[in-house]
Amino acid sequence: MKSINPYSVYFFSWTIVIILYFLNWSSLYPRLKFPLLFFFIVTGIISCLISFAKKNSNKLKIVKLSSPERFRKLFIWYLVLNYILLIAEFKVNGGIPLLMYSTAEIVLDTDYMTFGIPVVRVFVINSFSVIFVFSTYCLASQKGNKAKIWKWLMLLSIIPPIICVQRGIALNQLFCGFIVYLMFNKIKMKNVLQLVFLLSLIMYGFGVIGNMRSAHGDDSYMNDFWGANKNFEKAGIPNPFFWAYIYATSPLANLQNAIDKKTIESYEFNDFVVLDILPQIISKNILVKSDGEKYFVSPNLVVCTTFYYSYLKLGWMGMVLMFAYIVFFISFFLYVVRSNSPFRIPLIVCLCQIVFFGIFDNMVHYMGMLPQLVVYLILSWSVKKSKILKSV
Repeated sequence: MKSINPYSVYFFSWTIVIILYFLNWSSLYPRLKFPLLFFFIVTGIISCLISFAKKNSNKLKIVKLSSPERFRKLFIWYLVLNYILLIAEFKVNGGIPLLMYSTAEIVLDTDYMTFGIPVVRVFVINSFSVIFVFSTYCLASQKGNKAKIWKWLMLLSIIPPIICVQRGIALNQLFCGFIVYLMFNKIKMKNVLQLVFLLSLIMYGFGVIGNMRSAHGDDSYMNDFWGANKNFEKAGIPNPFFWAYIYATSPLANLQNAIDKKTIESYEFNDFVVLDILPQIISKNILVKSDGEKYFVSPNLVVCTTFYYSYLKLGWMGMVLMFAYIVFFISFFLYVVRSNSPFRIPLIVCLCQIVFFGIFDNMVHYMGMLPQLVVYLILSWSVKKSKILKSV
């Protein structure tokens, strides 16, 4: 599918979320009202138009990497360095998180959130994601025995977030792999069935791990705390799948709830810049008054979209400015990492990831993703860019 790009991902991801929202499986959710629906319709149409224009100008051309083996040693050593740092984090942490959860040594999400060495953790989680995405790209570009090394690099780079019980990072990587798959494969009915099965397996595993981490294996947790209603019960879907539903739709519920209850009395542009534009590594050191938690539909559902704090600080204008910034953000990185760079496709995949997971939070300043773009930029500038690509 050569139409996969950050702009089309914006359109399809929000379309899916809105459709899921209308299933009305949680009694905690407010009714989705027309103004918010209209906002996503308009921004979705704009995204489609930009996607179409850039596709016709070949600025989003999907290409395979010629001679991926030239990058093999670089990424093997990159992986080794990351595992050394990961082992150091285990030492500081006093063990491997997955084993500590299974033996009840860790019982709170706060332990999960504070795992590792702060600065090292940012480097490690982004580096494993870079290795995974680039290896997936190389695997899609190369066949035969030479491709085996990329399979191993993919496997070894997704194991760390799993054993660290960092579901979000693991899902980010799997999503990127999915995007690469869509880019380089024609979708047939057999492929669709395989993808549906794999996605179902991932969502079920996501729910099981969520139960283990937050509810000690009790799958009635989501019914008691997240308002699973009769519509969900009638659907006959296993409870672990409710985690995926609630994670996908609760950000939109929080946004609608904020729009319903928050009265915009004055514009706070400086706070908007700090909360939504500046990278987290900077903004976390700037004290900004925020009442965002007041408008969550539940104290247990604290995930919010890219547009949540934009609305709280600037109202509808903030949401429009945030969408405009996202478009600029994507265009900037597509400009500085040129189309003849071996890291152009991984960069596009990363931008797709940032747009998609913007459903859950503001990812354009999130330090779990933003440094990946910087890494691709540095790598792109440090390699020769001639005769490295071939058309699909």
